[in-house]
Amino acid sequence: MKMRKENNMNDTLIYISGKVSGTDDYMERFAKAEKKLTEQGFSVINPAKMDGVLMRIL
Repeated sequence: MKMRKENNMNDTLIYISGKVSGTDDYMERFAKAEKKLTEQGFSVINPAKMDGVLMRIL
């Protein structure tokens, strides 16, 4: 039996971006986008969850 690799969307990393300043619901909007993309098989970076992680790294 010959095996072949299927095209796997998990190889695609998506960074969610959108308006944050001046909005009260960006956490919910970003979470909704993350859920939808994850359900479709994508790997997702949700910056709304990072809460200053990059600043601590820098």
